[in-house]
Amino acid sequence: MREEIEKRFENCSDFVSREIDFGKRTLFVCFLRGMADRGYISREMIAPVTESGGKGSLKEILRGVSVTEPKDADEAVAAILDGQALLITQSECVLANATATVKRAVTEPDTDITVRGPKVGFTEDWEVNLALIRRCVKSENLKSVPVIMGDITSTRVAVVWIEGRAEEGMAQKIIKRLQSEKITGLTDSGNLETLIAGNGMLPKFGNSQKADKVISKLIAGRIAIICDGSPFVLTAPYVFAEALQSSDDYYRSPVYATFIRTLRFTAMIISLLLPAFFCAAWYHAPHILPEAIKVSLEEYASKLPMPLWAEVFAALTVFELLREVGVRMPQRLGDAVGIVGSLILGEAAVSAGLIAPITVMVVALSEVTAFIVPVYMYTSVIARYILLAAGCICGIPGVLAGISVIFCLLSSGESFGKPYMTPLAPFSKDGMQDYILAFPGKTVFRKEKL
Repeated sequence: MREEIEKRFENCSDFVSREIDFGKRTLFVCFLRGMADRGYISREMIAPVTESGGKGSLKEILRGVSVTEPKDADEAVAAILDGQALLITQSECVLANATATVKRAVTEPDTDITVRGPKVGFTEDWEVNLALIRRCVKSENLKSVPVIMGDITSTRVAVVWIEGRAEEGMAQKIIKRLQSEKITGLTDSGNLETLIAGNGMLPKFGNSQKADKVISKLIAGRIAIICDGSPFVLTAPYVFAEALQSSDDYYRSPVYATFIRTLRFTAMIISLLLPAFFCAAWYHAPHILPEAIKVSLEEYASKLPMPLWAEVFAALTVFELLREVGVRMPQRLGDAVGIVGSLILGEAAVSAGLIAPITVMVVALSEVTAFIVPVYMYTSVIARYILLAAGCICGIPGVLAGISVIFCLLSSGESFGKPYMTPLAPFSKDGMQDYILAFPGKTVFRKEKL
């Protein structure tokens, strides 16, 4: 097997191999630098072997080390790539666990920020993430099944659920779906989400960096999917109502939580419909506009170089460009560019007579409110342009028709066989207690019926 292993790792600069004589035998040790702990190998493997004087088998000598026998060269290669060390003598071949523990510390996540509640966030190590869940769910009913994905990356994906809480057969359905996907590589849970969701605009998975949020979903009956290398853990099935919910809602007064959820829902509607209704009213129903706004627009309309719909379209596009710039630039510089760029460009455009102030306000309000529901932030961008075109061409009836189409798409959608708009469609009286309304006393840690 030694020749096969050396051939498979030919031209790999991080492949380390040593040959050691002990007694009348020769020990060949190999591992990958950075993946295996060199100090541990020297201290717990090589030193005991050399001190043994050639007496006893490797399993007897390495009693303090977890060792297994590989079935073939493929298994040995996979173990070496996973951080284990391969030890070969004239009569034995064993794998010893020597994985290096270079991991990021558990810290507060930079997304899903909450004022109150646990601050523990997931890391890029799937074992640490599973341990964070296990630390809170101390039950033998917490099950986890690993799936290896990616022909080249061989990424571990762990499917986690609580037996008796999750719908029977749902976990196996997701495991089979993952096993059926043939992909070259997998580096983040986002790749997995895109792969399974396909070209649809609706998210099929929830995702979070917060351990307490994922744990609450597991207790409610969802399935969690942990991808090695990603601090974002996916949950499924995913429904529309989750976009309006936050961990803080369950640590606050029910009255205030309901108020905040109402604001989120209102912000989503404003973000999606404000530019469309603005243009629809101006072109097809100017009588519904307040007199002050109508007079202001009429005053600017004669001076501006382009029609109102073009102003709104251009302003929306510029805001999207600035947001993309803010995301791509380094964090501190990106924040400054986004804020300063918006202020300077907006003020300069108004001062130069290229755009009306009311248009800047409409577009800015539409863009800012999109951030309050980040799950649909990117989906709403496309829908906003489509509704804007419908409003300019067909007026308010066109916008209403567009809303109806969107609602039909949402109502007909599903996530792993579960209705996307539950508990609204199909209607569930119990489910509505945790939709816009918030009754944590009745809904926290209950088993959801999707």
